[in-house]
Amino acid sequence: MAKGDGEKMSRKQEGIPGGLRSRSWKRFLKGPDSSLLEELYVPGLSVAIRYDRCCSYFSSTVLAAAARGFAGLIERLEAMGDCAPRPAVRLVVNEVLAEEDIQAMLESGDLTALERELKKRFKKPKDILEKQRLEMLAWLVKKGFLAIRVGVMRRGKGIVHAKFGIITDAVGDSVVFSGSGNESASGLIANYERLEVSTSWNDQDRYEEYTNEFEALWKDGHPDVHTVTLPEALRLQIIKFAPPEAPIIEPSNAEARQRAAMVWQFISEAPYLERGATACDATAMVELWPHQRRVVSETADAWPAGRLLCDEVGMGKTIEAICVVRRLLAGRGVVRVLFLLPAAIVKQWQMELREKGGIIAPRLEGQTALIWPNERIERIEGLEAALKSDILLMSRETARTENNLPILMQAEPWDLLVLDESHAARRKKQVEGEFNSGTLLLNLIRRLQLKGRAKGFLLLSATPMQTHPWEPWDLLTVLGEGGAWLAEFNDVRQYYEAIAALRAGRLDGELAKKAAELLAADAHVPPFRGAEGGEISQKSLTWKLTSAPISKRVEIADWMRCASPLGRRMHRNTRDTLREYYRMGKLSAPPPHRDIEDILYDYVESGERRVYDSIKSYIDRRFAELETEKPGKGFVMTIYRRRASSSPHALEKSLERRLDGLQRVVARKAYDFEVAEDEKVDSRDGADAGIGEDSERISAAYPTDPKIAQAESVEVQRLLGDLKGLHGADSKRDKFYEVLRRVTDDGRAVLIFTEYVDTMEHVRDNLLAYYGKFLGCYSGDGGQLWDGTCWKRVTKDAITTKLKNGDIKVMVCTDAASEGLNLQAAGAVINYDLPWNPSKVEQRIGRIDRIGQSLPNIKVVNFFLKDSW
Repeated sequence: MAKGDGEKMSRKQEGIPGGLRSRSWKRFLKGPDSSLLEELYVPGLSVAIRYDRCCSYFSSTVLAAAARGFAGLIERLEAMGDCAPRPAVRLVVNEVLAEEDIQAMLESGDLTALERELKKRFKKPKDILEKQRLEMLAWLVKKGFLAIRVGVMRRGKGIVHAKFGIITDAVGDSVVFSGSGNESASGLIANYERLEVSTSWNDQDRYEEYTNEFEALWKDGHPDVHTVTLPEALRLQIIKFAPPEAPIIEPSNAEARQRAAMVWQFISEAPYLERGATACDATAMVELWPHQRRVVSETADAWPAGRLLCDEVGMGKTIEAICVVRRLLAGRGVVRVLFLLPAAIVKQWQMELREKGGIIAPRLEGQTALIWPNERIERIEGLEAALKSDILLMSRETARTENNLPILMQAEPWDLLVLDESHAARRKKQVEGEFNSGTLLLNLIRRLQLKGRAKGFLLLSATPMQTHPWEPWDLLTVLGEGGAWLAEFNDVRQYYEAIAALRAGRLDGELAKKAAELLAADAHVPPFRGAEGGEISQKSLTWKLTSAPISKRVEIADWMRCASPLGRRMHRNTRDTLREYYRMGKLSAPPPHRDIEDILYDYVESGERRVYDSIKSYIDRRFAELETEKPGKGFVMTIYRRRASSSPHALEKSLERRLDGLQRVVARKAYDFEVAEDEKVDSRDGADAGIGEDSERISAAYPTDPKIAQAESVEVQRLLGDLKGLHGADSKRDKFYEVLRRVTDDGRAVLIFTEYVDTMEHVRDNLLAYYGKFLGCYSGDGGQLWDGTCWKRVTKDAITTKLKNGDIKVMVCTDAASEGLNLQAAGAVINYDLPWNPSKVEQRIGRIDRIGQSLPNIKVVNFFLKDSW
């Protein structure tokens, strides 16, 4: 024997410091999970480099049971690096198959039946202990440290019932255990197990018996058992549980954990108890304001009757909706929930659901991927597969397309549909009699309601009335309202005129009669407080309204407002609510006061005015010519008009694009028939302008005749020459600089809004030299920050965090930032240009005037050009 071999044998006989021989092992072990951990798994696996285990059935529970004590093993294998054996852990699990399926496995290697049965058994972990142990095993599989083989009886009867394990250290010493290991779901927590333990140095025969048995199983050499490698699909399914970092802390089932489990068990069951709905609110990750508690309670109790949540911007509609969903998912009839959201805020909604509501749900991206909150990507075969998810977030832009509509209509019905920014569901033409002409979005949710594809609706909007009073009433039809109220909108108008007249003491009999007709025809009208029971008749109501004493008029008028469908179905809280909180002592300071300033500027240089007037003349003339050719064709000229008022840079970009298109017509080359992306308008603006959803496909209105195109291109070239001849003169920009310095002289951060990306970039780049890294921007493409050399894209969270920390002092935005971003760390809004739709201005201001604003006053500045269109 060589000297080295003798030393090795001596070391093995003595053991190594910290090896398996360094402690004594009890022959018999029994008890619950924690006892076995302390006496066997943790001390054994912490010094092991190999672990062979023959288990019970393949399942998440069995695998978790096999992973007991893995923390020390993982830490040791990681420390060994490339020297660690692969696999270091070998598991044999068993399965039962029909005799014909086993025959197919043996003869052709067909694992189809085996894979099917294994997938049935592999369930989601039932508790945190099982999940954490499964994560340890998954990490080992992912790193190649653990392999699994599945055994079946060769003759198709019986199961591989042997349960034993062999733990081996670096010098080859081993501990062998076998017995009644309880690997059921309950066995992980409160099991009774009995094991017999021996060592290779004290009982060589037993060690060899079990070692040979395992090797025969592993190498498929056992006379009674056929083993195969775990199918790849199942291996990948296990790997999904693997954490990014090595899990080196051993999960335990200590008393503190059991107490916590009992508390969480009570919390999970509390919503099912009498008056248990409040437990859902109490366990949300946000504290509700009193007005939010009222909204959440009434809305959840009313389901499946739908509601409009129309609190002003910044008053917490999203949180209200999330808490409503929490209540309804807690055993109150709702299982399937579809969120239809503006594309720009789908991800933000997903984060808010998780962070404020504890609701984990995927969002649909494209047609082939579900993205989970941890950014895990789940590939799917299309929209139909995505709609099988019980809870799903998707963009309304995806949902409303004509190709996707049939797929949505065929999906399993939803218990609740949540639509944010629901004011986008409007009439295609904003004409009082055009009730049935809806946008694609309005038509979609109407069809879902009429065909019973959604049981209840939750519609959110801070501005349900954009420009016309019938808009919130159109949304009421989605909630199932109809009848006399929606036959003619003039009846609704006269109803509210009657309320105003009653308050003023001028209600005549005819107006009272018409209001009474509506109330009497509605079976859901609540009785007037103090009124006797019985039916509400038109005659009695007319008399009550016309003969109301002065002391009762306000009370009756309030009842009428609440009795209408809008009063019953819509929740709207304003900043007056916050002022009331302050008076009650619930707020330490009143809501901020808005200091609004309108800046009327004029061109300082006469050359600017001449260029502006020249461009105005061109736009007006071409608008008239195009409208003569076809009504609506001249709309593109109104876009140029607005961009001219926005900034010279935006207008220059538009004229350059138009010149390129005209020259392509002259050269008989292909050209874009529609305006550029930055020149498109919001569908709400398009509807107000009479073009409806065609706002997304606005014609560039190029002449088809090359001679006419040539003549116009000459004129556009001249206008571009005039613009360039100003040599950067920009009176609006210069006035803006002055206002910006004044607004921010107290250190507050400011948001600058424009409708156009071209103007945003123009303003941003002009401010760069002064603000540098304290400057940010946000558009439909997301956020950007200056890193000292170039603009870098960043997430919404990065923008809001830097603004909150004072790392952004000025942020230039398009209206993409006016929906879904919480920017109350800023204290001022400057509207560099103004949109057509006034509700969009309120949404801009609402980014800073919201719960959480700490300044006593916020500043709002609007820019207007003197003598503009």
